[in-house]
Amino acid sequence: MSGEFKIQEKKLREIGFLEPYEEVEKIEMGEWKLSGQHYICVVKVYLSNNVVKKFILKCPWDVFGSDAVRAWVDRRVRLSKLIRQAGGNVPRTEKYDDGTLIQEFIEGVEIGRVGEEKYKSALERELKIYEKLGLSYADSTLSNFILTPEGKVYCVDLDFLESKENVLKKIERVQLSWEGMITLPTK
Repeated sequence: MSGEFKIQEKKLREIGFLEPYEEVEKIEMGEWKLSGQHYICVVKVYLSNNVVKKFILKCPWDVFGSDAVRAWVDRRVRLSKLIRQAGGNVPRTEKYDDGTLIQEFIEGVEIGRVGEEKYKSALERELKIYEKLGLSYADSTLSNFILTPEGKVYCVDLDFLESKENVLKKIERVQLSWEGMITLPTK
């Protein structure tokens, strides 16, 4: 990612990721890396009480600052709040600026890397919450689900959550496009 980006303590306080009483000793930003459809950067905030808070910054790789990016940021913030209010486990996500999200860093391991029995009930619980909200998880892998040391399952990438209505419309469009390409045998 080009350009200079520096995270600011004042902004972290404004959006509620740092409490007024927390004293910051230093802030370290990792390298920006391309991950799927966006750049990500891990931020570490070292506090005076020997606590380190971690966050992830995300921004789309292609259209920074556009209306589409602002909509992307706003949608993820709304989804995060909606799911958290319903009792779901997703990282707290806030708008850092027009084209960037900031999200709490969830410590743990990708679900695909642990035994199924360890996470099955927690994952099912999480997916049922999405279903009650009218959402469908539209990715066939489990790489966006993190199992924490406490046994909670978090969905860390909300890009694959869509309304069931949108998913059904996409399936219908694919079926319609295939129908025009297939020649049915005649008797």
